[in-house]
Amino acid sequence: MCGRYNFIWDKQIAEMIRLKDLVWGIDPDYELPDGEVFPGQRLPVLVPGGNRAKVALEKWGIKMDGRNSLLINARSETAAERPTFRPLWLNSRCVIPASGFYEFDDKNRKYLFTPQNAGMLYMAGMLAPSGFVIMTGDADETVAPVHHRMPILLTSGKVVSYLNGLYPADSMFENNVMLNLNVCA
Repeated sequence: MCGRYNFIWDKQIAEMIRLKDLVWGIDPDYELPDGEVFPGQRLPVLVPGGNRAKVALEKWGIKMDGRNSLLINARSETAAERPTFRPLWLNSRCVIPASGFYEFDDKNRKYLFTPQNAGMLYMAGMLAPSGFVIMTGDADETVAPVHHRMPILLTSGKVVSYLNGLYPADSMFENNVMLNLNVCA
C-alpha cells in the first residue's frame, strides 16, 4: 500500500507555490521533486506550528532495528496502540502533501490516483527522528477495485487540527475523506 506517491510542481496551484516558497525558505539548495517519489527520499512534510502548519524536509521511511528495509506505512487502526507508533501518534504527527498516490493491483500494475479538482492531496502521517510514515486505512470505492488499503486523506481544512492532535485516536479515521479521485493505469 502506498509505496510511492506523486509530487508534481504546478504553477497554477496556489498551495503548491506557497509550499515551494516555504521549502526554499528552509533550504534554498533543496532539489524539488517532480514526479514519482520513493521511500528513502527527503521530501516536504507539514508539521505542527501552532495555529498553522510549518514545513520540514524529512526522509520517507523509518529505519527499524533488525530490518533491512524502511517502514513506510502505518495502519491507522492500530497506530495508537502499537509500541512503535503510539508515541508518534500522540506527539509527532505530520501531513504529507502530494499530487497523487500510486497503488498496485494483484498483477503488480501501477495505478495513479489524483484529485479531480487538480489540487493537492494531504496524507496523514507520523514523524519519527529518522523519518516519516504514511497512515493507511481501508480503501474507498474508487481505490478498492485496485487495492484494499489506501492513504488516509485529509481535507486542507483539517490539516492543522490533525497536526495538533485534536482528533481522538479511536474516531479520527472511521471514514476516510471521500474525495473525487481520478484513476489512471
